[in-house]
Amino acid sequence: GEEIRELVMVATDITQEKEARLRSREINREEIEKKVKEHRYRSELILEGQEEERSRISREMHDGVGQILTALKMNMESMVPSSSIHTRRRLEESKILLKNLIGEVRRISFNLRPSSLSDFGIVPAVKKFTSEISQLSGIEIECINKTGFINRLDVLVENNVYRIIQEAINNAIKYGKPEKIQVIFEHGFEQLHITVEDNGTGFDLKEVEQSGHFKLSGHGIFNMRERAAFIDSQLSIYSKIGEGTRITLAVPIKT
Repeated sequence: GEEIRELVMVATDITQEKEARLRSREINREEIEKKVKEHRYRSELILEGQEEERSRISREMHDGVGQILTALKMNMESMVPSSSIHTRRRLEESKILLKNLIGEVRRISFNLRPSSLSDFGIVPAVKKFTSEISQLSGIEIECINKTGFINRLDVLVENNVYRIIQEAINNAIKYGKPEKIQVIFEHGFEQLHITVEDNGTGFDLKEVEQSGHFKLSGHGIFNMRERAAFIDSQLSIYSKIGEGTRITLAVPIKT
C-alpha cells in the first residue's frame, strides 16, 4: 500500500519568553542595587553617629575630667613637702601617676576628636596626630607627604581614611612595640596611596584571620577592612613575625 508520512511542525514565539527573562533579571538587579544602597546608607548613618558620639565624649573628657585633673595637679604641686621620707616619696609617686593619667586622658581625647581633619584635611590632620602620639608614646612616628598631596576629599572619605590610619598606628604601638612608624602619602591622577609601616615584632596574618571575627575586631583588622570597603578603597596588609607590619590603602580620587 501507499506509505503515508506526516510531518508536524510546531513553532513557538520565544520573543515574549526572552523579554520576560530579561525583565526578571532587571528586577533582581534593581532589588540587589536597592539593598546595597540601603546597606550603605545605614552604614553611613552608623559611622556618622559614631563620629558625633566620639566628639561628645571628647568634649566631656576635656571639659570635665581634664579640668578636674588639672586642678588636682595644681593642688598637689602646692603641697608643702613633709619631713617624712615615706610621705615625700608617696607624693612624688602620686605626681608621676597624675602626670601619666593626664597624658592618657589627653591621648584618648585627641583620638576621639580630630578637629584638624575638618579644618585642614587628611594630611595635616595625620601629621598632627602622629606628632601628638609620638610625644605621648615615646615612639618615633614620621609622616611623609611624598607628592605634596593637598586635595580635600569627601568628608566621609576623609573620616574613614583618618580612622584607618589611626587604627593602624594604634595597633602597631599596642601589638608591635616598634621603635619607628612611618606614614607615607603618594598620589597620582586617580588614586591616593597611603602606607603605614612599622619595624615592630609583626604577627602571623593567616593565624589572626583564621581565629575568627572576634580576634579580627580586637586587632582592628576587621574595622579597617570594613571602612576601606565602605569608601571603595583597597586595603592590603603584610606582616611577618620579626619583620614588622606594612598596611597600604589605595583611595580613589574623584575629580
